[in-house]
Amino acid sequence: MKPGNSFNSYEELEHAIRKYEIENFVLLSKRDSRTIASARTSKKINPELKYQELKFTCIHGGKNFKSKGTGKRERRTFQQNCPMMMRFRVSTNGKSLELKQMTEVHNHEVNPIWFKHYNRQRRLDPEVETEILDQFKLNCNKRKIQVEMTKRTGKIITLRDLTNIKAKLRNKKKDPVEKLPTESNASTTQPFEEKRKQLFSITNELAELGALHSNDIFQLRKQNLQTLLQMWKKGIEVKISPIQELGELCVQTICSNEENKS
Repeated sequence: MKPGNSFNSYEELEHAIRKYEIENFVLLSKRDSRTIASARTSKKINPELKYQELKFTCIHGGKNFKSKGTGKRERRTFQQNCPMMMRFRVSTNGKSLELKQMTEVHNHEVNPIWFKHYNRQRRLDPEVETEILDQFKLNCNKRKIQVEMTKRTGKIITLRDLTNIKAKLRNKKKDPVEKLPTESNASTTQPFEEKRKQLFSITNELAELGALHSNDIFQLRKQNLQTLLQMWKKGIEVKISPIQELGELCVQTICSNEENKS
């Protein structure tokens, strides 16, 4: 990224900004923008640009807010008046956004470790949050969830992050919509024999698949099923994780009902 670079759409600029953030371990925020719709100009401008001009600054840019209060309450802020910025403007022919001005100097330390700790970088996908909520429903230990999900996602996950996700679970319980019958919770009212038949068909297929392979793979699958059986007998919930090297599956303990709920 350097002055003179041009982008044929705002979407293309966003991708370039994101790439710059990752490569330079910084987070940028959009400021002082003016959309094409609000611009008073007779120039024909490519609508995909969205903005006539805009500015990106380091999230530590801007001056510290001066509170009018007594100062008894501690206030945390990212603003450190960092001078790093990029200013873009529509080209003379109206077909692209051009980088007109750029300052890459920061007045604070920039490194990959701090970059991973930013809130935006710690944000989890909805699928991951859903899985965490499911583990909380099983009373899994919070620190175990933290360690496991950090390894899987490669992101920094704090205990505070998990507490916030758990709060979503509490709020969800308060939602009256949750009390309505659904396909998932309706299945819990099925008769014992009906549920047994469904599982029986699955175990038959498992037996056929396990017996098809060589002795080593057969023994591995047999051991996994025996482990699963023993865990269930002890009231311990498990999950299945792929073993990439073998292309098989292994049974991994997630939590026990007797574990600490903290």
